[in-house]
Amino acid sequence: MKGDPAKIRVTLSAMGHSAQYFPGGSGKVEIYVTPPRTLEGILEDLCVAKDLFMFALVEDKKVGFDYVPRDGDEVVLVSPVMGG
Repeated sequence: MKGDPAKIRVTLSAMGHSAQYFPGGSGKVEIYVTPPRTLEGILEDLCVAKDLFMFALVEDKKVGFDYVPRDGDEVVLVSPVMGG
């Protein structure tokens, strides 16, 4: 909840086809979570399967789904490339 000092703000952006599975289908969501909460846990809270993504990036560095975001982090989730 915005303004709650016990919560931190985290922005998640989905790259690729998995964006459609985010709330509202926008591929980007800003949420407030109570730390410590792993990236995997945050995705579970959003009902988004982590298996949709190959990896995550924070500040252009690859992180695991066990990563615990900090206040203000912008996490980019990268989907596998699709093709035929």
